[in-house]
Amino acid sequence: MLEVTNDMEKVLENYAVVYFTAPWCGPCVALKPQFARAGTIDSLNQYYIIDVDQIDKSYLDEFKLQSVPHIFIMKDRRIVSEITAKTADKIIDQVNNV
Repeated sequence: MLEVTNDMEKVLENYAVVYFTAPWCGPCVALKPQFARAGTIDSLNQYYIIDVDQIDKSYLDEFKLQSVPHIFIMKDRRIVSEITAKTADKIIDQVNNV
């Protein structure tokens, strides 16, 4: 399931696949449709799209996020794995192999 949100506390409550993005970032704009497709195809995991310009900057510091785009699997307020795939099918494969 896919959700666009800026509620980081909600995201951090769950086991989640989180896409950190920004509207001014060219690579983010290119990757976003693939991430969104993965989130609609993969019904086993929760996918979130987070606009880094709309969240408290303390979260960026907490997760040492210095650039976008980034896709992480998060659980219990920590990064479990980074997803490096660029297509929906490969994103799902990486998520399911963690």
